[in-house]
Amino acid sequence: MRINRASDDAAGLSIASQLNADSRVYTQALRNVNDGISMLNIADGSISELSNVLTRMKELAESSANGVYSLAQRKSLDQEAHSLHLEYNRILHTTTFNGRMVINPTHTTHIQAGYGTDGMLSFGLGDGLARTVGDATLTNLGQTNVGGASDYVTGDFNGDGNLDFLRTGPGSKTSVMFGDGAGGFGNEQSLFTSTTQQGQVGDFNGDGFDDVILYDYLSGNIDYIESRGNGTFSAAVVRDTVNTGSVRSNIAVGDFDGDGSDDIAVTTGTTKTLEILLNNGDATFSNETTYSDYIGDVNDIRLADFNNDGVLDIVTSTNGGSPRFSIRLGNGDGTFGAVQSTPSVSGAGGGGLDLVVGDFNHDGFQDIVGGDRFYAGNGDGTFAAPSNTTGFKFGAQDLQAADMNGDGILDFVGSDLVEGVLSVYLGVGDGTFTEASSTALQVASSGIALGDFDSDGVFDVLAGNGAEVFLQNTEEVTSLERINLLSQESAQDALTLLTGYIERIGEERGFLGANLSRLHSALNTLSVARENFTSAESRITDADVASESANLVRMQTLQQAGAAVLAQANLAPNIALSLLRQ
Repeated sequence: MRINRASDDAAGLSIASQLNADSRVYTQALRNVNDGISMLNIADGSISELSNVLTRMKELAESSANGVYSLAQRKSLDQEAHSLHLEYNRILHTTTFNGRMVINPTHTTHIQAGYGTDGMLSFGLGDGLARTVGDATLTNLGQTNVGGASDYVTGDFNGDGNLDFLRTGPGSKTSVMFGDGAGGFGNEQSLFTSTTQQGQVGDFNGDGFDDVILYDYLSGNIDYIESRGNGTFSAAVVRDTVNTGSVRSNIAVGDFDGDGSDDIAVTTGTTKTLEILLNNGDATFSNETTYSDYIGDVNDIRLADFNNDGVLDIVTSTNGGSPRFSIRLGNGDGTFGAVQSTPSVSGAGGGGLDLVVGDFNHDGFQDIVGGDRFYAGNGDGTFAAPSNTTGFKFGAQDLQAADMNGDGILDFVGSDLVEGVLSVYLGVGDGTFTEASSTALQVASSGIALGDFDSDGVFDVLAGNGAEVFLQNTEEVTSLERINLLSQESAQDALTLLTGYIERIGEERGFLGANLSRLHSALNTLSVARENFTSAESRITDADVASESANLVRMQTLQQAGAAVLAQANLAPNIALSLLRQ
């Protein structure tokens, strides 16, 4: 060592100490970067396996989308897909490094590779896999319009890509409110001044725009209003007249005869009838058929394929002393079979029994929730014994089904006239539900419409007598929703969904690889820097070995030469003394 104490070189010792500290910090930084590389390697292995899982699920979806399979065979495909779906989510949530989740879009990993923030390498994993879902809680933006309304139907009437809504019902004129894509509505356009209308939306003339069909249950008129696709409409034209009903009447739109045109089904309240009008393809209607073998007043109407024959069937609810719902199976030509009634339904509100239809237990068959009961479909137009598993409030009126929280399981939303609340019920996937939230309505009403009103990718709710807008609150998740391979149509939808996931997995792996490359570059830079710090310190504190070695040799040579000279100098006296002794 050239410097063994401060007095040897005070300034040099100070500089060397700092260089030594830098060298040790960079040595630790190298270990930090290596830890980061280890973490990314673990993440890469997990994401690679996620890609394999998705690829297998896509193979299963492709198989199920083939039209030659039966429901029983598709159930086997769906079960494997469900197991893979669970494994996908397990891998996501159990991939950890030092006890921390690795694939977590809410967390940013900071690798300290030097001093301060400039020496920090930051990245997050899972951002590419994140998606926005609802959390089933609602924020009330208030009333859009204080005029009375009991029914809402959504559609894009001006072609701007934002959801608008049609409002109808007793005590309310028929009008359209245009959405701004942020949850607000305005620029109301009146379509019909009668306050006794029930309405629906459909493309009745085949021009690709959402038209309006109205049923005036006092006059019995079916009124058609053509949309021009730019927010303007034609005047109302009477297309047909059906039996007059009462306030408990409703209208549904679907293709009953398989010709690709929207047809109409109308319930006519106290006349206890169902009217079917078939569209000629140009928004004119013919072949009116009346079905009147109902017990009680006909109220709500929903469409679904209850016997899995690819043809729309009709379920209607009837009121009176014993509310019940009734099934009519479609024949595919616009006609329907005899009514099949269920036992009485408990829990129906004073305004009548409303229904919601969907595959709530994921068995491939359409089920029904009505009153406070769940009816599991058997796939042949019949239903299992009802179970009181919904926990829905007494007095529930309008119900609408949708996947509110993005988990791939059907949920539903309902309003309660008795308690004046709007409630979200999340499906468990076996026909049972849990109440996720309950929000007070400013003015109770039975009308509900679901749609993405603020363009955030999740369902929001429109409800209440004053068209109250409830935006669903959102969160970011990386989990994969459950896919449905129980039908050819749902399997085709799953193919599209899985294709998107695989593309995002590829992008995430590319991002991960880029960060691995960055860390390797940082590792090389730190190695060179540490070596230079060590060398710089050595140049200050260490002795110059070559110079010191030369000095050593020089001093040894001089010492030996001096000894030789002294030896020669002492030789003459010794000889003289020797002679004298002789």
